[in-house]
Amino acid sequence: MNEVTTQYETIDFAKAKSMDNKGTPAIVLRGCGHDDIRDGWIEGVNNELVDSEIFKSPMTEIYLLPTKYEERIDVVMVYTEAQEPNMGRMAMWRLKWQGEISWLEDYIVNDEEVHDEDE
Repeated sequence: MNEVTTQYETIDFAKAKSMDNKGTPAIVLRGCGHDDIRDGWIEGVNNELVDSEIFKSPMTEIYLLPTKYEERIDVVMVYTEAQEPNMGRMAMWRLKWQGEISWLEDYIVNDEEVHDEDE
């Protein structure tokens, strides 16, 4: 049985920082970007957000963000008004994933050291 893996655009930290500077709303899944686990994480997060009525539809704008550690690739998931986010519920949901999932704006501050300085 052949598994179909979705292809995602890879971005660098400078691009993630630019997205944050532009006010792009997104969450970052730390360490969930490797081929063997990322589709499960992306599908699981999307399903949980929709099933919990935090979003009306799943996020589709998704990027891979490698770190300077070969074993860690993070996933940036952008949400828009199309998802009709319930931000109060989302804030509570995100708290239970404190170590694994971050708001993009927090990630830029807290995870800068895991990226190469020349990005």
